[in-house]
Amino acid sequence: MRKSLGTVLETVADMRQDRIAIVHGQRTRTWRELDDRAARLAGYLAGAGIGPQARVGIALYNGPEYIESVFAAFKLRAVPVNVNNRDRRAELEHVLTDAGAQALVYDAAMEEQVAAAALTAPALRARVRVGESLARGPRGDDHWLMYTGGTTGMPRGPYPPFLVVQSRVLEWVRAPRPAHSR
Repeated sequence: MRKSLGTVLETVADMRQDRIAIVHGQRTRTWRELDDRAARLAGYLAGAGIGPQARVGIALYNGPEYIESVFAAFKLRAVPVNVNNRDRRAELEHVLTDAGAQALVYDAAMEEQVAAAALTAPALRARVRVGESLARGPRGDDHWLMYTGGTTGMPRGPYPPFLVVQSRVLEWVRAPRPAHSR
Protein backbone atom coordinates (compact mmCIF):
# COMPACT_ATOMS: atom_id res chain seq x y z
CA MET A 1 0.00 0.00 0.00
CA ARG A 2 1.34 3.46 -0.92
CA LYS A 3 1.11 6.11 1.75
CA SER A 4 0.92 9.79 1.13
CA LEU A 5 3.82 11.97 2.18
CA GLY A 6 1.35 13.99 4.27
CA THR A 7 0.46 10.83 6.18
CA VAL A 8 4.15 9.93 6.61
CA LEU A 9 4.88 13.38 8.07
CA GLU A 10 1.79 13.22 10.29
CA THR A 11 2.96 9.84 11.60
CA VAL A 12 6.38 11.29 12.40
CA ALA A 13 4.66 14.25 14.11
CA ASP A 14 2.55 11.84 16.20
CA MET A 15 5.66 9.89 17.23
CA ARG A 16 7.94 12.90 17.92
CA GLN A 17 5.31 15.39 19.18
CA ASP A 18 7.36 17.62 21.48
CA ARG A 19 10.72 17.07 19.83
CA ILE A 20 12.21 19.81 17.71
CA ALA A 21 11.35 19.47 14.00
CA ILE A 22 12.75 22.77 12.69
CA VAL A 23 15.47 25.12 13.87
CA HIS A 24 15.88 28.38 11.97
CA GLY A 25 18.06 30.91 13.73
CA GLN A 26 16.45 31.46 17.11
CA ARG A 27 13.08 30.09 15.99
CA THR A 28 12.08 26.47 16.51
CA ARG A 29 9.02 24.34 15.84
CA THR A 30 8.22 21.06 17.53
CA TRP A 31 6.64 18.33 15.44
CA ARG A 32 3.32 19.05 17.17
CA GLU A 33 3.57 22.77 16.28
CA LEU A 34 4.62 21.97 12.72
CA ASP A 35 1.69 19.60 12.25
CA ASP A 36 -0.79 22.02 13.82
CA ARG A 37 0.33 25.01 11.74
CA ALA A 38 0.35 22.94 8.54
CA ALA A 39 -3.13 21.63 9.35
CA ARG A 40 -4.43 25.18 9.81
CA LEU A 41 -3.07 26.25 6.44
CA ALA A 42 -4.40 23.07 4.81
CA GLY A 43 -7.84 23.77 6.32
CA TYR A 44 -7.86 27.29 4.94
CA LEU A 45 -6.78 26.10 1.48
CA ALA A 46 -9.37 23.30 1.52
CA GLY A 47 -12.03 25.87 2.36
CA ALA A 48 -10.92 27.80 -0.74
CA GLY A 49 -11.48 24.71 -2.88
CA ILE A 50 -7.88 23.48 -3.00
CA GLY A 51 -7.70 19.69 -2.98
CA PRO A 52 -5.92 16.67 -4.46
CA GLN A 53 -3.57 17.43 -7.34
CA ALA A 54 -4.17 21.21 -7.09
CA ARG A 55 -0.96 23.20 -7.50
CA VAL A 56 0.01 25.33 -4.49
CA GLY A 57 2.69 27.93 -5.19
CA ILE A 58 5.05 28.67 -2.30
CA ALA A 59 6.93 31.97 -2.57
CA LEU A 60 8.62 32.25 0.81
CA TYR A 61 12.07 32.92 2.17
CA ASN A 62 13.87 30.12 4.00
CA GLY A 63 12.17 29.49 7.32
CA PRO A 64 9.62 27.37 9.17
CA GLU A 65 6.75 28.81 7.13
CA TYR A 66 8.14 27.28 3.95
CA ILE A 67 8.21 23.78 5.48
CA GLU A 68 4.75 24.33 7.01
CA SER A 69 3.38 25.30 3.59
CA VAL A 70 4.84 22.23 1.88
CA PHE A 71 3.46 20.00 4.66
CA ALA A 72 0.04 21.68 4.29
CA ALA A 73 -0.01 20.96 0.56
CA PHE A 74 0.85 17.31 1.21
CA LYS A 75 -1.96 17.07 3.78
CA LEU A 76 -4.37 18.03 0.97
CA ARG A 77 -2.72 15.68 -1.51
CA ALA A 78 -2.00 18.87 -3.44
CA VAL A 79 1.23 19.60 -5.33
CA PRO A 80 3.65 22.13 -3.77
CA VAL A 81 5.21 24.39 -6.42
CA ASN A 82 8.43 26.13 -5.44
CA VAL A 83 8.27 29.78 -6.51
CA ASN A 84 11.49 31.77 -6.36
CA ASN A 85 10.94 34.69 -4.00
CA ARG A 86 13.34 36.74 -6.16
CA ASP A 87 11.20 36.35 -9.29
CA ARG A 88 10.24 39.53 -11.05
CA ARG A 89 6.65 40.01 -12.14
CA ALA A 90 7.07 38.35 -15.58
CA GLU A 91 8.79 35.31 -14.07
CA LEU A 92 6.19 35.02 -11.32
CA GLU A 93 3.36 35.25 -13.88
CA HIS A 94 5.07 32.55 -15.98
CA VAL A 95 5.52 30.11 -13.09
CA LEU A 96 1.99 30.58 -11.72
CA THR A 97 0.42 30.21 -15.17
CA ASP A 98 2.67 27.41 -16.42
CA ALA A 99 2.18 25.39 -13.22
CA GLY A 100 -1.56 26.08 -13.16
CA ALA A 101 -1.23 27.25 -9.56
CA GLN A 102 -4.60 27.43 -7.84
CA ALA A 103 -3.17 28.82 -4.60
CA LEU A 104 -0.16 30.85 -3.58
CA VAL A 105 1.44 31.16 -0.14
CA TYR A 106 3.78 34.15 -0.23
CA ASP A 107 5.84 36.51 1.86
CA ALA A 108 4.34 39.94 2.52
CA ALA A 109 7.39 41.53 0.86
CA MET A 110 6.09 40.14 -2.45
CA GLU A 111 2.64 41.74 -2.15
CA GLU A 112 3.08 44.05 -5.15
CA GLN A 113 4.39 41.34 -7.55
CA VAL A 114 1.75 38.87 -6.36
CA ALA A 115 -1.12 41.34 -6.82
CA ALA A 116 0.03 42.07 -10.38
CA ALA A 117 0.75 38.43 -11.28
CA ALA A 118 -2.60 37.26 -9.89
CA LEU A 119 -4.36 39.26 -12.61
CA THR A 120 -2.82 37.05 -15.32
CA ALA A 121 -2.81 33.65 -13.54
CA PRO A 122 -6.18 32.20 -14.61
CA ALA A 123 -6.28 29.25 -12.17
CA LEU A 124 -5.20 31.22 -9.06
CA ARG A 125 -8.10 31.45 -6.64
CA ALA A 126 -6.48 31.52 -3.18
CA ARG A 127 -3.67 33.68 -1.85
CA VAL A 128 -2.19 33.44 1.65
CA ARG A 129 0.20 36.09 2.88
CA VAL A 130 2.46 34.68 5.62
CA GLY A 131 1.37 35.86 9.03
CA GLU A 132 -2.39 35.50 8.57
CA SER A 133 -4.23 33.45 11.23
CA LEU A 134 -5.79 30.23 9.91
CA ALA A 135 -8.11 27.48 11.27
CA ARG A 136 -7.22 23.73 11.26
CA GLY A 137 -8.57 21.42 8.48
CA PRO A 138 -8.34 17.88 6.95
CA ARG A 139 -5.33 15.80 5.76
CA GLY A 140 -3.83 15.43 2.15
CA ASP A 141 -1.55 13.82 -0.91
CA ASP A 142 1.79 13.99 -2.72
CA HIS A 143 3.48 15.40 -5.74
CA TRP A 144 5.94 18.26 -5.55
CA LEU A 145 6.55 20.62 -8.45
CA MET A 146 9.80 22.59 -7.97
CA TYR A 147 10.74 25.25 -10.50
CA THR A 148 14.37 25.99 -11.32
CA GLY A 149 15.76 29.50 -10.94
CA GLY A 150 15.59 30.05 -14.71
CA THR A 151 19.24 31.03 -15.04
CA THR A 152 19.38 29.59 -18.57
CA GLY A 153 15.99 30.89 -19.72
CA MET A 154 12.50 30.74 -18.27
CA PRO A 155 12.11 28.67 -15.08
CA ARG A 156 11.27 24.97 -15.62
CA GLY A 157 9.37 22.62 -13.33
CA PRO A 158 10.57 19.01 -13.04
CA TYR A 159 7.97 16.69 -11.50
CA PRO A 160 9.58 13.97 -9.32
CA PRO A 161 7.53 10.82 -8.63
CA PHE A 162 6.09 10.25 -5.15
CA LEU A 163 8.55 7.52 -4.16
CA VAL A 164 11.54 9.80 -4.82
CA VAL A 165 10.07 12.56 -2.64
CA GLN A 166 9.05 10.09 0.06
CA SER A 167 12.51 8.48 0.18
CA ARG A 168 14.17 11.92 0.55
CA VAL A 169 11.86 12.87 3.43
CA LEU A 170 12.43 9.55 5.18
CA GLU A 171 16.21 9.95 4.76
CA TRP A 172 15.93 13.38 6.35
CA VAL A 173 13.77 12.11 9.25
CA ARG A 174 16.19 9.23 9.96
CA ALA A 175 19.33 11.36 9.71
CA PRO A 176 21.23 12.00 12.94
CA ARG A 177 20.46 15.40 14.48
CA PRO A 178 22.50 17.66 16.75
CA ALA A 179 21.77 17.21 20.45
CA HIS A 180 19.55 20.34 20.65
CA SER A 181 17.05 18.83 18.17
CA ARG A 182 16.34 15.62 20.03
